[in-house]
Amino acid sequence: MKTEEENDLVDVSKELSKNEKFDKINDDSSTTVNSSYCKELSNGKSPQLKVFCENILNKLNNLEKEYIKNNNHDFCPYFSYWTYEQIMNKFSTTWNNSLAKCDISKLNSILSYAYNIIIGKSCTFDLDGKFDDWKEEKYLYYYFKKYNDIKKKKSEKQEQTKYCKYLEQIKILYERHINKCCTYFLEGKNHENGCQKYFNCEEEYNPYDLMSELKCEQNSYSEYWKTVIQDLIIDRDKMKNGNSLKETLNKLMNDPFYKAVTFGFVVVGVLFASFLFYKISYRGKNKYNFLDPSGNLARFYEAKSRKTKWGDSEIRLSYYSM
Repeated sequence: MKTEEENDLVDVSKELSKNEKFDKINDDSSTTVNSSYCKELSNGKSPQLKVFCENILNKLNNLEKEYIKNNNHDFCPYFSYWTYEQIMNKFSTTWNNSLAKCDISKLNSILSYAYNIIIGKSCTFDLDGKFDDWKEEKYLYYYFKKYNDIKKKKSEKQEQTKYCKYLEQIKILYERHINKCCTYFLEGKNHENGCQKYFNCEEEYNPYDLMSELKCEQNSYSEYWKTVIQDLIIDRDKMKNGNSLKETLNKLMNDPFYKAVTFGFVVVGVLFASFLFYKISYRGKNKYNFLDPSGNLARFYEAKSRKTKWGDSEIRLSYYSM
């Protein structure tokens, strides 16, 4: 049984999702589609999916196709969540339990293929998902889609209270999904969104500012939002450490003692570099200069002799040392 809070969430979400053209999908089907789309399911382990598949596609075929095609960006999510709702109503205890996984996968492919043929546009489904995930994604999708409509409720006192209760529930879902969907970067305030189908990572769409505008009971939402974002900034520590290092360097550069020590090291370094340059240049200059001004090698080589006994004979060795 749903709680009062859940009822607020469901009721407002249903109100936000209303679309006169799209809602005709709930009318009785006056036309039928080619049954060959779902034929493959009749040979599977879950034959009841074939009937379900045909009913879904008949509903789709009953809509104004040209209008749907031109508004596919809005209708595709609508149709996906509507399909999930039909599944939850019909297979509440058997989906992902007793129904064959392979048949669910086939149905997923059939719906995507048939949608493309009937409407002339693409639409993806996630029939392997969980019921709770489908619900939460649907609630968040319509929250972002109707954000500006919700904002207008601040001028309607009676609606204001209802929407504040609704936003309290959205806030819980928002905090749960922003952690898995959004990655923020401090530099340039850029972000990445891993759940583009139903979530918006733009800061302006956070529910905290909206709750402040509607004057909901608590008034610290905007400040709380800043702490939520701070936890999701992946280069926060890098920037924090970088700023800390910059501050330390600035302090050192303004310290007279540090300046004097740095200047001393610079002078010593310059003198040492000059000395090395002089030694290397001098050796290179005299590397092949073996003759003295008289043209003799005596300046560089010194003849020496040593007597070495070898049995009864003497051997005189001459050598030169540099």
